[in-house]
Amino acid sequence: PVMPERCVIRSTNNFFKAICFSVYRENSIAEASKRLNDIMKGLKMLSPVENIKGLGDEAYYFPDDRLKRMLIRKKNIFIDISMPKDKGIQKELAKDLLSGMGDDKLLFSN
Repeated sequence: PVMPERCVIRSTNNFFKAICFSVYRENSIAEASKRLNDIMKGLKMLSPVENIKGLGDEAYYFPDDRLKRMLIRKKNIFIDISMPKDKGIQKELAKDLLSGMGDDKLLFSN
């Protein structure tokens, strides 16, 4: 399995204010879809799932208070946003991350 690139940024004034996400670059679109589906299986046991339209090739939000997490796939890239917990901010962060990915057949390929 491909190890994710993780990003965690915390406020110096408030430990609970943070941005936290992981980016997985898989070797194929099929592998990225499989990873997303594997993670979704566990999350669906804890939360309902909302389909987010217009964000990557597929995107989902888990609104349960224990999660408040967004999963996005665009081509062979899978993004998992866990903080901040606000859905609107997560969606804007996802748009920013996706905007830098371009339209290559496979993104960030070696």
